Amino acid sequence: MPCRTDPEDYGYVYVSPEFMRIPVLLCEAMQMIERANMEPSCSPELRQWWAAHKAADKRLIEEELARQKLEKDRKAAIDKLTPHERKLLGLP
Repeated sequence: MPCRTDPEDYGYVYVSPEFMRIPVLLCEAMQMIERANMEPSCSPELRQWWAAHKAADKRLIEEELARQKLEKDRKAAIDKLTPHERKLLGLP
């Protein structure tokens, strides 16, 4: 999972590196708990956080894949242009 934490998420000017590691470590622990089918023994609050976290990670992955596809398609379209068409569009 692409776990990350931005200091801006917390509205602080400074967030310690140790604090920023907490979501990453919690994510790792929850992955192990989930693989061991122990998730039902977690608190409702933790299960709710985990579901939201997985959904956010899924969105990040989907956005990155869409960005990569767009860039690939853009490059393929540009590669089809003649040198004259590239010049007209101001492309290298």
